[in-house]
Amino acid sequence: MIITLVGPPLLHVDFKFVRASGFAERTEAPEILWDRDGLLSGVLVQQPPVTPVFDLQWIEDRFWIWVHYGATKLGRGELLETISFLTYLRETVLGPPPPLPHTPHHA
Repeated sequence: MIITLVGPPLLHVDFKFVRASGFAERTEAPEILWDRDGLLSGVLVQQPPVTPVFDLQWIEDRFWIWVHYGATKLGRGELLETISFLTYLRETVLGPPPPLPHTPHHA
């Protein structure tokens, strides 16, 4: 992936290079800037993006392993590695937050 800032006005653009075979399974609806054969545009129409299921059991199965890993990094004084690990937890495990069912509150 190439992350760029272009402008003015300032615009954040991510260039992600993928194979056509790996393009069908995705979580976002990208804007295609160049598609030589129209193959990727066809995949967008046929296969919509899918939001991954938030699985609490998956998190619970790994929780103490993650805590141990992070504590080991912190104990060795690897502060930047610890920050990187916490970023991984925030971005991969905890976010994006799951959609919660709406329960109307009656007064």
